[in-house]
Amino acid sequence: MDPKSYDDAGKHVGYGYAIYQGQALVATGKGAINTLSHVFDAEAIGALKGLQKALTLPSNADTQRWLCIDSTSVIWCKRANASDTSQWAFLESHRLIDRHAVNIRWSPGHQGITGNEAADSLADAGAKSDIVDPGPTAQPTISGIGSIARSLAHNVTSGWWRKNEPTLSGGYRKWQLDYALKEPTELKLSRPTLHRLLARCDPGTATSRLTINVSSMKTQRLTIHAVKLRPRSTLSSVRSRLGGSTRGR
Repeated sequence: MDPKSYDDAGKHVGYGYAIYQGQALVATGKGAINTLSHVFDAEAIGALKGLQKALTLPSNADTQRWLCIDSTSVIWCKRANASDTSQWAFLESHRLIDRHAVNIRWSPGHQGITGNEAADSLADAGAKSDIVDPGPTAQPTISGIGSIARSLAHNVTSGWWRKNEPTLSGGYRKWQLDYALKEPTELKLSRPTLHRLLARCDPGTATSRLTINVSSMKTQRLTIHAVKLRPRSTLSSVRSRLGGSTRGR
């Protein structure tokens, strides 16, 4: 039988995975990651942990392995475009996926899929356990650090506004400090419809072609244009996002 691994990250920065061989649950895992991180990071790390565990299970030479993930953005990064945040997890996934010919499948969340529901419960339990593996998993992520940086920048801007607002003309004061963007109408579409819409958009410059079979599309195939990224250090990635330079530091 072919093992399938379902991975999901809870909202409290935890991850969980459930591995099935046919209809039988053969292994599970859960854990938490550094508090300076986001659900996206937990999804990426949880998927890697589940894949690593699945590769330790007994299998035949013709075994097909499926990594089932409910986040399309994580799927894209697992295929080729490793994000800056949790990049180590994506690059290690690339290596294992290529070596063991692992297939990736989109498994929509909150649809009553047994594997997804199990992984979701494990992710919640992992977040509450506060058990963090040593190594990169215990480190802050770029997305988490970025949130702190944005919060600090907002506090500085807010302080400046409170101090200087009385001296500004009425034309400036009427705009206030914060403003809300109008929500695109596309976000009101159902998740499967929005997924198909995004999948048909041009993802940009391409140097290689990959294909992913999306389970909800049945007979259709998506062509993904992607380029594998070189590893970047967390420090250089954070500085580039903040507009700084790493030279001479």
